[in-house]
Amino acid sequence: MNTKDKRVYPWLQPMIIVLLIVVGFAVGSGYGRPTATVAQLPMGGGLLPRFISLSPESAIPLNGASYELNGGGDLSGLVLPGNEVIPRFATGFAIPPDYAPGTDIELQMMWGNSRFNAISCGFRMQVNGVSRFRPDGPPYYMQTLSTFPNGLSEITLLAPDVTEQVRSTTVTLAGEDFSGNPNFQPGDAVSVLLARRADDVNDTCAGKMFVLGLHVTYQGLSSYLPMITRP
Repeated sequence: MNTKDKRVYPWLQPMIIVLLIVVGFAVGSGYGRPTATVAQLPMGGGLLPRFISLSPESAIPLNGASYELNGGGDLSGLVLPGNEVIPRFATGFAIPPDYAPGTDIELQMMWGNSRFNAISCGFRMQVNGVSRFRPDGPPYYMQTLSTFPNGLSEITLLAPDVTEQVRSTTVTLAGEDFSGNPNFQPGDAVSVLLARRADDVNDTCAGKMFVLGLHVTYQGLSSYLPMITRP
């Protein structure tokens, strides 16, 4: 009888021991269990900035505003002219499920001054309206809770002394009302109207203002990670 085939070779013994340790750890730690669903993930924890990309091309121009594609002759973008009383545009977004209620939401607007008659002057901008919509509830209007960096709903943006220069400003949508209650929750729809007050004495630019880019920054819950495997 050949006993050679039945014995364990000495050089295999360390490998078998390591394999047993790995298997035991995997069983004890829950490796291989089903991934947790989104509903099972705990909410709370730290916050991380998240972004929503918007587009001037998809914004709705109103009151004399328009979209221009100038091919190098001037800037291309959403145009707020200086010969209208209140040219404005509407944009909007839905609040994602990882949003942390009670935190501010920031809308950034990149803008530029025209090649023609828009240097060393001011564009007077206004938060013309902010509306929040929620299923099974009435609309909520919060223009007074939406401010530029100066803390007001109006600001004068200074066009530089060089044409076709890109600048940016922000509109902060307050995460809480005056009583400390959250203004937003995941799933809300938000509509924003921004206007150029060409009729204001502080609007001294005769030329066009171009809106070149739009995006939203919000605070997301770091614990909302549905792709993570949890025990």
